[in-house]
Amino acid sequence: MDGNNVGGGTSNEVGMASAVLTIGQGDDISVALSSVPIPVGETLDIDGSNRTVVIMGKNLLLSDGSEEMYFADDGTITRVSNTKFSFEGNCSAIMGTTTHTFSGYMESDVYKGVE
Repeated sequence: MDGNNVGGGTSNEVGMASAVLTIGQGDDISVALSSVPIPVGETLDIDGSNRTVVIMGKNLLLSDGSEEMYFADDGTITRVSNTKFSFEGNCSAIMGTTTHTFSGYMESDVYKGVE
């Protein structure tokens, strides 16, 4: 977010329900993508309602240990391969007015089932 790496690594906390994908690192950070693109190579615009990215976690942009939740206002979600999805755009906290940039990707063999 805003050019800073606020989360990363590998995790067993991977979920998939239809076209909603989730991945997490314990209480530190979790990401959910909704209405993801189905064909490999397809890019969809985030519209803030049906297609969105939700980023949750501790110490994302704050140093006091507070938990924050950010919703994508705009951007894109791309299906890079049958196991990998990338995303980027702008987001803001609930009831917040400050906009932040974000980018990242989620990858797991679990996502092969999204068709």
